[in-house]
Amino acid sequence: RINEDDTVLDAGASVGFFSIFAASRCKKVIAVEPGRESFTALTQNRIMNQASNIITVNRALWSGPGYVRMAGQGVLFRIIPPSEETSTSQDVPCSTIDQLLGELDCSVDAVKMDVEGAERDCADGSYLRSVREIVVETHGTTDYIRELLKRHGFSTMVVRFTYGRVVRNLLRHLPAFSEAEISTKFTATRSSIMAIVKRQGIIPQQGNLDIEIVYGRKT
Repeated sequence: RINEDDTVLDAGASVGFFSIFAASRCKKVIAVEPGRESFTALTQNRIMNQASNIITVNRALWSGPGYVRMAGQGVLFRIIPPSEETSTSQDVPCSTIDQLLGELDCSVDAVKMDVEGAERDCADGSYLRSVREIVVETHGTTDYIRELLKRHGFSTMVVRFTYGRVVRNLLRHLPAFSEAEISTKFTATRSSIMAIVKRQGIIPQQGNLDIEIVYGRKT
């Protein structure tokens, strides 16, 4: 639940669908996206929707300040180990969430996090003291994130979505989704297709396209 006085952190904002949604319901959104292509689309979406209460930040979130090596496109843009170095890899500035919020001189009430596996390295921090609700898409890190949130006083639950369910939800809101996709040169669609093909192969097998999300709330 997002309240009108909330400040929301969108960690891994991609092209900004959630940021735009949250901005219409809260005081301020901090949208963090490291990928150049997605960040450009995020900025365009903010302008197109006249969402002046969104602060956009082009950096990665990590366990410390500096630079991280990243590669991929769209939703596949992620931090990589040296063994996965490619000709298109790039150094991206990074910071902890605590450092970012210190620069902005604010705290956050709600968090949505989808950072392609970096949640193990960036989710912890003193910023969690002020957080009421948090949603984290996990990438083999479900148990770690649940234990982390429990240590910070959250009750947790795991929600699983299939890509089929995601597609059905998009179809229900097709006009709005299409308008956003046209304005951003179909960045989300292209990124999603690449994600499915590269992670699961050309023909997805039934049951292997699940998304696990950890939801945490303080009572």
